Amino acid sequence: MNNYFPHDGNTRNSDMIIPLRESMGAEGYGIYIMLLERLRTQPDYISVRNYRTLSFDLRADADKIKSVVEDFGLFIFTDDGTRFYSESLMQSMQIKDDKSAKARESARKRWEKCERNADASKNDANKVKETKGNNSKENKTTATAVEAGAADAVTEKKRDG
Repeated sequence: MNNYFPHDGNTRNSDMIIPLRESMGAEGYGIYIMLLERLRTQPDYISVRNYRTLSFDLRADADKIKSVVEDFGLFIFTDDGTRFYSESLMQSMQIKDDKSAKARESARKRWEKCERNADASKNDANKVKETKGNNSKENKTTATAVEAGAADAVTEKKRDG
């Protein structure tokens, strides 16, 4: 799912794709979709405009790739003309990237909340241990005092007896 991108189920019938299909058939459409997939895998969703490199990557004729990129208005070129991108893919990926960022932030907040709750639970457990520990000391002190009192009583009986 790392390389997911939204794809309209009716793309092949779009007003911009029909001229491509009329001119180059399913091969042209396949090249177009492969170019979108390639753009999706780029960190900035922009590809180099090197048709030999693209030809090797897509295993398609460089002239056909050039035609798909340049002749049908499907792609936009950077100002320096060395790279190209798809405006519709950019828009789709921006929506996806925004949703992913929000989901990451929500997950981070939930994680922090869980950590705070875990810390609070540890603090409560430590307080209980301290309380039990203090009660044990008090109980031992009381028991020792009772034992000492009993020993004193036994000693007094022996003297009296």
